[in-house]
Amino acid sequence: MKRVRPWKWMPFTNPARKDGAVFYHWRRTCDEGKEYPFAMFNKKVELLSYSDAEYSEHLLCEGWTRAETDILFELCHRFDLRWPIIHDRWPSHLTARSIEDLKERYYNVTNCLKKV
Repeated sequence: MKRVRPWKWMPFTNPARKDGAVFYHWRRTCDEGKEYPFAMFNKKVELLSYSDAEYSEHLLCEGWTRAETDILFELCHRFDLRWPIIHDRWPSHLTARSIEDLKERYYNVTNCLKKV
């Protein structure tokens, strides 16, 4: 019969957080001092942006205002393209949009920007 590997209640910091919060969980003692195992999932998406000239020349769209597009891109940047959250945070005073509408506008704009 194999020996049970020892575990220890250890502190860790999540590198995705900027506030330096310290959390605790059980880890094998042989993993002490190693990087937080879920840090590899902390990826930031590089989002494109557009200028006034680019918007007026290439990105005009019937049914979408400049203000709505700006808000959409700000939400995409803030929430790293997590569409359910972006949809939830979509301002209620603006035209109601489905997740599919938001995604379609975002990806149409980014495709146009890549072509320009």
